[in-house]
Amino acid sequence: MGCRVLHLSEIPDGMIGKTIGGGWHLEYTAKGLLSEGIVFKQWTDIWSSEISRAYTADFKFYDEKAAFASEQAEIKIYIATKK
Repeated sequence: MGCRVLHLSEIPDGMIGKTIGGGWHLEYTAKGLLSEGIVFKQWTDIWSSEISRAYTADFKFYDEKAAFASEQAEIKIYIATKK
């Protein structure tokens, strides 16, 4: 769980600061019902792909649709790649 902040001096209570370095990332989108494992299914596709992964900082972004409209969730998955 995380949230974007402008500065590491502005971290919400109960959270710690982490910096994700720059670089190249591919964006994938898992869409549909969270209860049907859409995120796991997308990761399965990523793991079986031929992309040249950097293995530095992969991350997921869950927006309001994931929290309040789980039947129409859209989860962004960012995969660090070598150029």
